[in-house]
Amino acid sequence: MIKQNKISIIVTTFNKVKFIKKTLSSCLTQNYKNFEIIVVDTGSTDKTRDVIQKFKNKRLKKIFIKRKFNSSPLNQIYAIKKALKFAKGKIVCLLDGDDIFMRNKLKEVNNFFQKNDNIFFLQDIVKIKKKNKFLNFEIERNFVFFKIWPKFYPTSSFSIKKKSLSKFFKENRARYDFLEIDLKLFFYSKFKENNHFILNKILTIYVQDKHGISSKFKKFNFIWFSKRLQAHEYLMNLRKKEYYPFYFDYFLTSLFMKIFKLLRIN
Repeated sequence: MIKQNKISIIVTTFNKVKFIKKTLSSCLTQNYKNFEIIVVDTGSTDKTRDVIQKFKNKRLKKIFIKRKFNSSPLNQIYAIKKALKFAKGKIVCLLDGDDIFMRNKLKEVNNFFQKNDNIFFLQDIVKIKKKNKFLNFEIERNFVFFKIWPKFYPTSSFSIKKKSLSKFFKENRARYDFLEIDLKLFFYSKFKENNHFILNKILTIYVQDKHGISSKFKKFNFIWFSKRLQAHEYLMNLRKKEYYPFYFDYFLTSLFMKIFKLLRIN
């Protein structure tokens, strides 16, 4: 019999009135008993808060806070930190306010950690829901001549041991306005801690929202390159003096940023 460790699901949301009901329902219908849900709303201006308030369940803790930053990624991180103070679980599962957990998500996550005590950062495979279609989330990239920025599964695929998540926040205090939590966690766990595993099971549905955090990062615009440059700086800082495998990508990103700035001046 596998022990059911307590799992804390941390749900962060901002203006997700169209999605939050299904998101929270996917948590409450898990085929796993020992869990709690901490939902943090960062000052929604639609009816998201009203929907959350309608949920009456002893597993669900509701936290409503004001937006602290102009940056959506920073507000999301702020919300997760706030929730972590109340989390009682040994394991933390992150969930965006528009995504969905498969019914067996917590059971599979707990089973994995029980059998792999030396792994602290886990991601599962994600399916994309776009309108009424389900698509594969492709992360493989093959370039012959140089390495470019790796792709990775989004925030809602992360399950982390609570102690490791607390350690991550203590070691990552620098502000990067454009960097979302999934990018930071992926690079931290894979390239610094060398403690990252992908469970080969589809346990998360990533619902594409045109108003989501990543919506303003349109490919190849100024903000997109700004975010990419911050990501390079973040990873280089993590690796310190170690060999940097994405240097050519960093060089190209820096070059395009300089061109953008010259065009804006002129």
